[in-house]
Amino acid sequence: MKEHMMQAVTGLFCGLALLAQASVSWGVTLMTENSIDTISFSLPTNAPNAPLSITYGDFESNVSGRIYDNTGALVASGAASNTGSFNGAIDGSIGSSVPVYSTSNRFARVNSATELTPLIGNPDPLADPLNSIFTVIGSTMAGSLGGHSVRAMDSAQYLQFLNVNGTGTGALTASANYIYTFTLGVSPFGEPPFTTNGMTQVHFEMGTFTGSILNYVLNPLVTFDSPLFSMSLLDMADPLNGMDILNLFTSDPLTVNGGSSYYFLARANTDTAVNSVPEPGTIMLVGSGLLGVFLFRKRITGISF
Repeated sequence: MKEHMMQAVTGLFCGLALLAQASVSWGVTLMTENSIDTISFSLPTNAPNAPLSITYGDFESNVSGRIYDNTGALVASGAASNTGSFNGAIDGSIGSSVPVYSTSNRFARVNSATELTPLIGNPDPLADPLNSIFTVIGSTMAGSLGGHSVRAMDSAQYLQFLNVNGTGTGALTASANYIYTFTLGVSPFGEPPFTTNGMTQVHFEMGTFTGSILNYVLNPLVTFDSPLFSMSLLDMADPLNGMDILNLFTSDPLTVNGGSSYYFLARANTDTAVNSVPEPGTIMLVGSGLLGVFLFRKRITGISF
């Protein structure tokens, strides 16, 4: 009886070990990040005796995110916003309010943020972006264990009101860098069949507005949407895995008038999904382990086969 008990305990631990190893071996994660930085403006003027200049007024930063489980149901979401004015060394930073979603077989995280920090002596950070901290970041991470999927989506947005000083007209253009990164991770126990899908996109616009930062209506006159950049990484050795993909954006010119007000908006979006499935061989190993546990248990109870 004691020998049978030892065999049963050994079989049980073997089965649990197989289950644990199988679960780990199914694990796969994908992180997608999209950042916008080094935003600057150019304003040549056709009125050399009264050159135009820019001062920056109110700003608003927003972040939001949503996480969906394998049934497509929304399981976590959140949003936050912040407003202010560049009339001093004001930090307009805001981070994601979306919590981590986690179960025994999937997890997701949303990290969207904007950081707008003028340095001392530089109250208008966009007038001198190299001496300011200015970033718009959207980042999601999704992870899956065998047979389960998860999807995470986020958005980070920065809106800046600006005034054009002087008289005459000019052509206002904006430029920025936007950087995509896709990072795949799998467990050290192997690479089972899985699918990943990461998508990123940035949006810029300039135009006129009515109202104030608390209640406004935007009238976009110049817009730019980057091509939807999507990637499915299926191999850790993919040369694009973890690589920064740098793009330079320069807007079409917006005709502006001295003494008038305008706005600039930048938004980064990401969408990340992962699904993994157990390998047939792993299923057989786990099944064998469980069958062994069942047989040992039956032998203890005196049933023979």
